[in-house]
Amino acid sequence: MNKWYNVCVAILFMQTVSGSISANEKVTGQNLMNLSHEPIKSNITVQTNEFGELWLPVEINNLSGKMLVDTGSSGSVFRQDKLSVLEDFTVLQQRTGYGTGTTESKVESTLIQLENFSVAGKALEIKQISSHVFGHGGDEYLGIIGLDVIKELSAGLLISQEDVQLLGSTTAYQRRFSVPLYKSDFGLLYFKTEINEKEVGLIVDSGSQYTVIDASATEGLEIKTQVLEGQYATDVQGNTIPISITPEISLKVGGNTVFTSPLLSTSLSSVLDNDKFEFNVVGVIGMANLQQAKTLIDFSTNTLHFLE
Repeated sequence: MNKWYNVCVAILFMQTVSGSISANEKVTGQNLMNLSHEPIKSNITVQTNEFGELWLPVEINNLSGKMLVDTGSSGSVFRQDKLSVLEDFTVLQQRTGYGTGTTESKVESTLIQLENFSVAGKALEIKQISSHVFGHGGDEYLGIIGLDVIKELSAGLLISQEDVQLLGSTTAYQRRFSVPLYKSDFGLLYFKTEINEKEVGLIVDSGSQYTVIDASATEGLEIKTQVLEGQYATDVQGNTIPISITPEISLKVGGNTVFTSPLLSTSLSSVLDNDKFEFNVVGVIGMANLQQAKTLIDFSTNTLHFLE
Protein backbone atom coordinates (compact mmCIF):
# COMPACT_ATOMS: atom_id res chain seq x y z
CA MET A 1 0.00 0.00 0.00
CA ASN A 2 1.32 3.44 -0.90
CA LYS A 3 1.72 5.97 1.88
CA TRP A 4 2.03 9.74 1.50
CA TYR A 5 3.95 11.92 3.96
CA ASN A 6 3.18 15.55 4.67
CA VAL A 7 6.83 16.51 4.96
CA CYS A 8 6.90 20.19 4.13
CA VAL A 9 4.69 22.98 2.91
CA ALA A 10 7.18 25.88 2.97
CA ILE A 11 5.55 28.08 0.35
CA LEU A 12 7.58 31.17 -0.54
CA PHE A 13 5.93 33.89 -2.58
CA MET A 14 8.99 35.41 -4.09
CA GLN A 15 8.54 36.79 -7.54
CA THR A 16 6.03 39.24 -8.94
CA VAL A 17 5.03 38.37 -12.49
CA SER A 18 4.64 41.50 -14.56
CA GLY A 19 1.44 41.82 -16.52
CA SER A 20 -1.64 43.91 -17.05
CA ILE A 21 -2.97 45.13 -13.71
CA SER A 22 -5.70 47.73 -13.86
CA ALA A 23 -5.61 50.90 -11.77
CA ASN A 24 -8.02 49.54 -9.19
CA GLU A 25 -5.93 46.37 -8.77
CA LYS A 26 -2.62 47.92 -7.71
CA VAL A 27 -0.83 46.53 -4.67
CA THR A 28 -1.43 48.72 -1.63
CA GLY A 29 2.14 48.46 -0.33
CA GLN A 30 1.11 46.59 2.81
CA ASN A 31 4.14 44.73 4.21
CA LEU A 32 2.77 41.33 5.12
CA MET A 33 5.75 40.23 7.20
CA ASN A 34 6.38 43.37 9.27
CA LEU A 35 3.00 44.70 10.35
CA SER A 36 3.08 46.54 13.66
CA HIS A 37 0.39 45.11 15.90
CA GLU A 38 -0.66 44.32 19.41
CA PRO A 39 -0.63 40.55 19.95
CA ILE A 40 -3.68 38.79 21.36
CA LYS A 41 -4.30 39.39 25.08
CA SER A 42 -5.03 35.75 25.87
CA ASN A 43 -3.78 32.44 24.51
CA ILE A 44 -5.52 30.64 21.65
CA THR A 45 -5.41 26.85 21.60
CA VAL A 46 -4.54 25.59 18.13
CA GLN A 47 -6.53 22.51 17.11
CA THR A 48 -4.96 19.29 15.80
CA ASN A 49 -6.54 16.90 13.31
CA GLU A 50 -6.13 13.11 13.15
CA PHE A 51 -2.97 13.47 11.04
CA GLY A 52 -1.29 15.82 13.52
CA GLU A 53 -1.85 18.90 11.35
CA LEU A 54 -2.59 22.20 13.11
CA TRP A 55 -5.68 24.27 12.27
CA LEU A 56 -7.81 27.19 13.40
CA PRO A 57 -11.32 28.39 12.47
CA VAL A 58 -11.44 31.31 10.03
CA GLU A 59 -13.87 33.66 8.33
CA ILE A 60 -12.88 35.01 4.92
CA ASN A 61 -15.42 37.39 3.39
CA ASN A 62 -18.57 35.24 2.99
CA LEU A 63 -16.91 31.90 3.84
CA SER A 64 -16.36 30.18 7.19
CA GLY A 65 -14.14 27.16 7.67
CA LYS A 66 -10.73 25.95 8.80
CA MET A 67 -7.17 26.76 7.77
CA LEU A 68 -3.96 24.87 8.51
CA VAL A 69 -1.39 26.66 10.71
CA ASP A 70 2.01 26.56 9.03
CA THR A 71 5.19 28.36 10.14
CA GLY A 72 6.86 26.90 7.05
CA SER A 73 4.82 29.22 4.83
CA SER A 74 5.93 32.84 4.76
CA GLY A 75 2.47 33.99 3.68
CA SER A 76 -1.09 32.75 4.07
CA VAL A 77 -2.81 30.89 1.24
CA PHE A 78 -6.43 30.63 0.07
CA ARG A 79 -7.12 27.54 -2.01
CA GLN A 80 -7.66 28.32 -5.67
CA ASP A 81 -10.57 25.92 -6.17
CA LYS A 82 -12.65 27.95 -3.67
CA LEU A 83 -12.28 31.26 -5.50
CA SER A 84 -15.47 30.54 -7.46
CA VAL A 85 -17.54 30.74 -4.25
CA LEU A 86 -15.60 33.58 -2.58
CA GLU A 87 -17.33 36.96 -2.82
CA ASP A 88 -15.98 40.53 -2.68
CA PHE A 89 -12.30 40.09 -3.53
CA THR A 90 -10.01 41.96 -5.91
CA VAL A 91 -7.18 40.45 -7.94
CA LEU A 92 -3.94 42.37 -7.33
CA GLN A 93 -1.09 40.55 -9.11
CA GLN A 94 0.38 37.23 -10.18
CA ARG A 95 3.30 35.71 -8.28
CA THR A 96 5.48 32.61 -8.23
CA GLY A 97 5.90 30.42 -5.15
CA TYR A 98 8.32 27.64 -4.22
CA GLY A 99 8.07 24.67 -1.89
CA THR A 100 8.89 20.98 -1.56
CA GLY A 101 10.51 19.54 -4.69
CA THR A 102 13.39 20.12 -7.07
CA THR A 103 14.80 23.54 -7.94
CA GLU A 104 12.43 23.77 -10.91
CA SER A 105 9.29 23.01 -8.85
CA LYS A 106 7.11 26.09 -8.45
CA VAL A 107 3.49 27.16 -8.27
CA GLU A 108 1.79 30.13 -9.91
CA SER A 109 -0.18 32.21 -7.43
CA THR A 110 -2.66 35.09 -7.48
CA LEU A 111 -2.53 37.80 -4.80
CA ILE A 112 -6.03 38.95 -3.84
CA GLN A 113 -7.49 41.69 -1.64
CA LEU A 114 -10.16 40.60 0.87
CA GLU A 115 -12.92 42.56 2.55
CA ASN A 116 -12.72 40.63 5.83
CA PHE A 117 -10.31 38.09 7.32
CA SER A 118 -10.56 36.77 10.88
CA VAL A 119 -8.93 33.85 12.69
CA ALA A 120 -10.38 32.29 15.85
CA GLY A 121 -12.71 35.27 16.12
CA LYS A 122 -9.89 37.84 15.85
CA ALA A 123 -10.24 40.35 13.00
CA LEU A 124 -6.96 40.84 11.15
CA GLU A 125 -5.30 43.93 9.75
CA ILE A 126 -3.99 41.71 6.96
CA LYS A 127 -6.44 41.71 4.08
CA GLN A 128 -4.21 40.36 1.30
CA ILE A 129 -3.71 36.65 0.68
CA SER A 130 -2.26 34.51 -2.08
CA SER A 131 -4.34 31.89 -3.86
CA HIS A 132 -3.03 28.84 -5.68
CA VAL A 133 -3.54 25.12 -6.16
CA PHE A 134 -3.83 23.54 -2.72
CA GLY A 135 -3.32 19.85 -2.05
CA HIS A 136 -3.00 19.61 1.73
CA GLY A 137 -5.39 18.63 4.50
CA GLY A 138 -8.46 17.64 2.50
CA ASP A 139 -11.44 19.57 1.16
CA GLU A 140 -12.56 20.88 4.56
CA TYR A 141 -9.64 23.34 4.71
CA LEU A 142 -9.78 26.74 3.01
CA GLY A 143 -6.00 27.09 2.93
CA ILE A 144 -2.99 27.92 5.11
CA ILE A 145 -2.43 30.43 7.91
CA GLY A 146 1.19 31.44 7.33
CA LEU A 147 3.75 33.39 9.32
CA ASP A 148 2.26 36.74 8.30
CA VAL A 149 -1.00 36.03 10.17
CA ILE A 150 0.58 33.99 12.98
CA LYS A 151 2.85 36.93 13.83
CA GLU A 152 -0.01 39.42 13.72
CA LEU A 153 -2.06 37.30 16.12
CA SER A 154 0.56 36.39 18.69
CA ALA A 155 3.84 37.02 20.48
CA GLY A 156 4.80 33.37 20.19
CA LEU A 157 3.79 29.82 19.31
CA LEU A 158 4.09 27.13 22.00
CA ILE A 159 4.44 23.58 20.66
CA SER A 160 4.38 20.64 23.08
CA GLN A 161 2.98 17.12 23.20
CA GLU A 162 0.21 18.37 25.49
CA ASP A 163 -1.05 21.21 23.31
CA VAL A 164 -0.19 23.95 20.83
CA GLN A 165 -1.01 27.57 21.65
CA LEU A 166 -0.69 31.03 20.20
CA LEU A 167 0.57 33.14 23.10
CA GLY A 168 -0.23 36.69 24.13
CA SER A 169 3.02 36.74 26.15
CA THR A 170 6.12 34.55 26.10
CA THR A 171 7.64 35.53 29.45
CA ALA A 172 6.11 32.89 31.76
CA TYR A 173 7.95 29.83 30.45
CA GLN A 174 11.09 28.20 31.89
CA ARG A 175 13.79 27.73 29.26
CA ARG A 176 16.35 24.93 29.10
CA PHE A 177 18.27 26.75 26.36
CA SER A 178 17.55 29.09 23.47
CA VAL A 179 18.86 29.85 20.00
CA PRO A 180 18.44 32.94 17.78
CA LEU A 181 16.04 32.77 14.86
CA TYR A 182 17.11 34.15 11.50
CA LYS A 183 14.77 35.26 8.73
CA SER A 184 15.39 34.33 5.10
CA ASP A 185 15.00 36.86 2.30
CA PHE A 186 11.42 35.72 1.89
CA GLY A 187 10.46 35.49 5.53
CA LEU A 188 11.07 31.91 6.67
CA LEU A 189 12.43 31.41 10.21
CA TYR A 190 15.48 29.19 10.68
CA PHE A 191 18.16 28.47 13.30
CA LYS A 192 21.66 27.04 13.65
CA THR A 193 22.06 23.45 14.75
CA GLU A 194 24.63 20.67 14.58
CA ILE A 195 24.17 17.41 12.71
CA ASN A 196 27.08 14.95 12.78
CA GLU A 197 29.27 17.75 14.20
CA LYS A 198 28.55 19.99 11.21
CA GLU A 199 26.88 23.38 11.73
CA VAL A 200 23.84 23.79 9.49
CA GLY A 201 20.45 25.47 9.52
CA LEU A 202 16.90 24.14 9.75
CA ILE A 203 13.65 25.97 8.93
CA VAL A 204 11.02 25.87 11.70
CA ASP A 205 8.07 24.24 9.93
CA SER A 206 4.85 23.39 11.77
CA GLY A 207 3.36 22.41 8.41
CA SER A 208 5.67 19.41 8.16
CA GLN A 209 4.89 16.37 10.27
CA TYR A 210 8.54 15.32 10.26
CA THR A 211 12.07 16.70 10.28
CA VAL A 212 13.34 16.48 6.71
CA ILE A 213 16.83 16.84 5.24
CA ASP A 214 17.26 17.87 1.62
CA ALA A 215 18.36 14.86 -0.43
CA SER A 216 21.28 16.78 -1.93
CA ALA A 217 22.69 17.57 1.55
CA THR A 218 22.88 14.04 2.98
CA GLU A 219 26.26 13.13 1.49
CA GLY A 220 27.94 16.26 2.85
CA LEU A 221 26.47 15.53 6.29
CA GLU A 222 27.67 11.90 6.08
CA ILE A 223 24.11 10.63 6.43
CA LYS A 224 23.15 7.29 4.92
CA THR A 225 19.60 6.96 3.62
CA GLN A 226 17.31 4.14 2.56
CA VAL A 227 14.47 4.66 0.10
CA LEU A 228 11.04 3.93 1.57
CA GLU A 229 9.47 1.76 -1.10
CA GLY A 230 5.87 2.65 -1.94
CA GLN A 231 5.98 5.78 0.24
CA TYR A 232 6.02 9.30 -1.13
CA ALA A 233 5.96 13.00 -0.42
CA THR A 234 4.13 15.55 -2.56
CA ASP A 235 5.91 18.50 -4.14
CA VAL A 236 4.55 22.03 -4.45
CA GLN A 237 2.97 21.16 -7.81
CA GLY A 238 1.15 18.12 -6.42
CA ASN A 239 3.51 15.54 -7.94
CA THR A 240 4.65 12.54 -5.92
CA ILE A 241 8.37 12.40 -5.13
CA PRO A 242 10.37 9.60 -3.47
CA ILE A 243 11.26 9.76 0.19
CA SER A 244 14.04 8.13 2.20
CA ILE A 245 14.75 7.51 5.88
CA THR A 246 17.99 7.90 7.84
CA PRO A 247 19.36 6.01 10.84
CA GLU A 248 18.94 7.66 14.25
CA ILE A 249 20.61 11.07 14.25
CA SER A 250 21.21 13.45 17.15
CA LEU A 251 20.36 17.07 16.54
CA LYS A 252 22.23 19.45 18.84
CA VAL A 253 22.14 23.16 19.66
CA GLY A 254 25.21 24.60 21.40
CA GLY A 255 26.21 21.15 22.61
CA ASN A 256 22.71 20.43 23.96
CA THR A 257 20.94 17.44 22.43
CA VAL A 258 17.52 18.51 21.15
CA PHE A 259 16.42 15.03 20.07
CA THR A 260 17.72 11.76 18.68
CA SER A 261 15.61 10.02 16.04
CA PRO A 262 15.54 8.90 12.41
CA LEU A 263 14.94 11.70 9.90
CA LEU A 264 13.32 11.75 6.49
CA SER A 265 14.99 12.93 3.30
CA THR A 266 13.53 14.21 0.04
CA SER A 267 14.14 17.07 -2.37
CA LEU A 268 13.71 20.52 -0.81
CA SER A 269 15.83 22.38 -3.34
CA SER A 270 12.85 24.37 -4.67
CA VAL A 271 12.90 26.25 -1.35
CA LEU A 272 16.58 26.08 -0.48
CA ASP A 273 17.94 27.11 -3.89
CA ASN A 274 15.46 29.91 -4.58
CA ASP A 275 15.52 31.62 -1.17
CA LYS A 276 18.58 33.22 0.46
CA PHE A 277 19.97 32.33 3.90
CA GLU A 278 22.90 33.57 5.98
CA PHE A 279 24.39 30.08 6.28
CA ASN A 280 23.89 26.55 4.97
CA VAL A 281 20.25 25.57 5.52
CA VAL A 282 19.68 21.88 4.78
CA GLY A 283 16.08 21.14 5.73
CA VAL A 284 13.19 21.67 8.14
CA ILE A 285 12.39 20.68 11.70
CA GLY A 286 8.82 19.38 11.79
CA MET A 287 6.00 18.98 14.28
CA ALA A 288 6.93 15.60 15.77
CA ASN A 289 10.32 16.85 16.93
CA LEU A 290 9.12 20.35 17.83
CA GLN A 291 6.58 18.72 20.15
CA GLN A 292 9.06 16.20 21.52
CA ALA A 293 11.54 18.98 22.35
CA LYS A 294 8.79 21.28 23.77
CA THR A 295 9.55 24.46 21.87
CA LEU A 296 8.46 28.08 21.94
CA ILE A 297 8.83 30.17 18.80
CA ASP A 298 9.21 33.66 20.26
CA PHE A 299 8.32 36.30 17.66
CA SER A 300 8.86 39.16 20.12
CA THR A 301 12.58 38.38 20.46
CA ASN A 302 13.19 36.27 17.31
CA THR A 303 14.26 33.32 19.44
CA LEU A 304 13.54 29.60 19.51
CA HIS A 305 13.29 28.40 23.12
CA PHE A 306 13.56 24.78 24.25
CA LEU A 307 11.50 24.56 27.43
CA GLU A 308 11.69 22.64 30.70
